[in-house]
Parts: sequence; structure tokens; C-alpha cells
Amino acid sequence: MQTMDRWAACGQAGGWRRATGFSRLGTPAAGGDMNWRNGLMRLWTGPCFLALGLALQGCSSSQAPVQRELIIAPAPVACAGDPPATCLSASEPSGDTWLMRFNEIEGFAYEPGFTYEVLVEEPPLRQEMAVVPQLRLIRGASKQPSDSPAVRDPLARSQWRLQSIAGSDDRAWSASEITAQFHVGGGWVDGFSGCDRYIGALAVNGEKITISAPTATAQLCANEAAARQRTYLQALAKALSYEVTGDDLQLKLLDGGSMRFRATGG
Repeated sequence: MQTMDRWAACGQAGGWRRATGFSRLGTPAAGGDMNWRNGLMRLWTGPCFLALGLALQGCSSSQAPVQRELIIAPAPVACAGDPPATCLSASEPSGDTWLMRFNEIEGFAYEPGFTYEVLVEEPPLRQEMAVVPQLRLIRGASKQPSDSPAVRDPLARSQWRLQSIAGSDDRAWSASEITAQFHVGGGWVDGFSGCDRYIGALAVNGEKITISAPTATAQLCANEAAARQRTYLQALAKALSYEVTGDDLQLKLLDGGSMRFRATGG
């Protein structure tokens, strides 16, 4: 499978390369909604020549904006990068599939659990631009709740509040108000990470669990809260298996460590 972003294709065509690992910072949306603007990159999967042709549409400074119909999937997905992250999965009517970072579409508010059909405008990509321009929402055609299968799993029955991460001060973690809610049927986990809201792709198979590197909102955090959040999200992405005993949840991690949560709801 060939993957390519528009910047890379334009750079190859124009005889230049952009620096890797660029990012765009974000700000919290009003009312506490998620507003996601982490490392911005749009990837297209498919035959190389067609991918290159689509990507090069934006290379010319005289190229007019392009409108695209996109279908946004209801569950986030893991996406590669440095660092790895969680992305949206979008497809065009032709079947072409894109991975995009949260809030890459200006004016679009994503809520997991819904399938969206939207019309967006893609600005032309100019070589002198420092960042990939955002898509702009023209209109939202529909927002339909997904048919997530009903799952009878103790992991999915409650919101969980973090109590400890092995090797660190339990009291600090239990007072942090960090939470996790595992939407097993939908395929994502979300919650509060001590400063921001976060979301990650989730896969559960028996007692085995896989969580993509979570993507968090970009609120300003005190140094201590930011460090605690970073430790928590990094640990969560290492989850290997889980065990629920009564109101207690234990996640066992790839590095041999563990995380312990307590149920906070029914």
C-alpha cells in the first residue's frame, strides 16, 4: 500500500523537500468541546500514480481550490507519524481513503459515533507556504449515528477513574481526576487526561486490548499537569490486556507495568 502526503508530492515535483515533523498548535473550543490541531498531515492510500496526480493538483500557485465530498468514519483510527497519533478516517465516493488529523477541516466539529457526509474545499498548495492549509467546510450533508454493536463487556459498562500507575505516587494519580471510558462496540476510548480531553482508537479481543497513541486537545497546562498527562497517555498507549474485578479495572502494559482504575458510574 502506498501512502503519500501532498507536501511530499509537491516537494518531489518541484525539486525541494519540506522539513519533517511539522505541527500546528491548537486552542480549546468554546464550551469545552474538543478542538484538535496536532501535527497536520493528510495521507492518501491507493495506486501511486493516482495519488501523485491528486497531490500535485495543489502544487501550482495558480491552481483553483478543489471541492471534495468526504465521508468521515464514526470511529478514529491509529495513524503513523512522529510521534504516532490518532486520526480521522475519511473516504471519497470513488473509494479513495484519507487519514487526517483532528480539526484539519476548518469549521467541522467531530464527535465519535457518527458518520458524516461533508463537502469541503481544498485550497491550492503553494511551495512558499510554511504549513499545509486546512480544508474548509462548505456544508455538512448529514450526520448519522453509527450502528455500533451492543457489547456486554465489563470494560464498557462504566467510566473509570485512574487510581495508580505502577512505579509512581498513587495519591497524586487518584487526585488527578483522570478518567477513561472504553467504547468497545464503537472502537474508541476517551476521557479527561488531567488537563485536556483525549481520544484514541480502541480494539478489544477477549482480554487483549490495543489503544492507539491518544490525541489530546491543546489547552495550556501547568508544567506538573502537563507532565502527568504525558505520562498517563504514554502509559495508556502501552495497554496489552485488562482485567475487571468488581469495580476495579487493571490494565497490564507492554513494558510490564500496570494501571489501576475504579468505576465511577453504572
